[in-house]
Amino acid sequence: MDPSGAPTNPGIRERLLWGIDLATSRGLEIGPLHNPRLTKHEADVRYLDHASKAELREKYRGNRDAEPFADRLVDVDYIWQPGRTLAEVLGDWSPVGFVIASHVIEHVANPIQWLQDISAILMPGGVLSLVVPDRRYTFDARRRDTGLAQLIDVYLRGIDTPTPQQIFDHEAEFMGDISADALWGGFDPASQARTDADDPLRFAFDVCRAQLATGEYRDVHASTFTPTSLLERLAEIVRLGLTDLSIAEIFPTDRGSYEFFLTVVKDEAADDATRLDRIARARAKVAAFEAAAASTEAEPAPAAQLLLSDRERRLIEIKRAALERAAPFRRRIAARRGR
Repeated sequence: MDPSGAPTNPGIRERLLWGIDLATSRGLEIGPLHNPRLTKHEADVRYLDHASKAELREKYRGNRDAEPFADRLVDVDYIWQPGRTLAEVLGDWSPVGFVIASHVIEHVANPIQWLQDISAILMPGGVLSLVVPDRRYTFDARRRDTGLAQLIDVYLRGIDTPTPQQIFDHEAEFMGDISADALWGGFDPASQARTDADDPLRFAFDVCRAQLATGEYRDVHASTFTPTSLLERLAEIVRLGLTDLSIAEIFPTDRGSYEFFLTVVKDEAADDATRLDRIARARAKVAAFEAAAASTEAEPAPAAQLLLSDRERRLIEIKRAALERAAPFRRRIAARRGR
């Protein structure tokens, strides 16, 4: 991290592209759908998904939130299917200088393996730009942060799709239509269970049983993070020697927002001690940022549930429908092992 080089209050684009030189590097965006973070007019970027544009358009037919945008889906350059590594899929396009993954990592059943797959196609000095929902200010607010034991369990077992534990936790604790503003304003997540099921626990249990019976992919937030908890998990997997990625910068969740930005770099000159030191400094930055936010006078807590803004709803619904594309990413491990 280099505090002297960071803007005082960088905008969304600056956070997304922190450490990326669009003039000299080419990159990959995962799952851009109809709204890529980078267009091909402004960068040498290609798009990756689990299906072609035509297949995606058909997939979202009838989905009230995604279908209106079907005609605006971008052309998919690479399709990542089971049994192939990401490097094999990219071919001569690998290695790349950057990868952008916005609201993706939380859907990945096996984040450690996923980070390793991304690292494998980054050139030295390459950047992975993550945009991550802060579970405290989303429909995940009732849930606990994902722990190291959960990450190690799915990694060692080669899990490639969400587990019953991940599905149950998501479905049982899902809050429904709640806004980031309400949660920032003091709304107590414990006071509201999901409202679209008479018995959330029974609903979640039945979903898990159905998924096991059919094998159908169930898109959920397999992991939940805050800026601090994600940094803690990264520090732990560094100590276990499970990643060669280093923290470059973090932009914590702004008041009233529900996402944070994390930039990591493939720094081959860094050793684990250096990686841990960078994480420690990132955690100190987050702590200082959140302490300053806490000292700001809080807004009054809402008397009743506040609905999502149109933007929040579109983002969530499109993501929930679209990120079924993540399934082939995780199936690759099982296919490669011949299971």
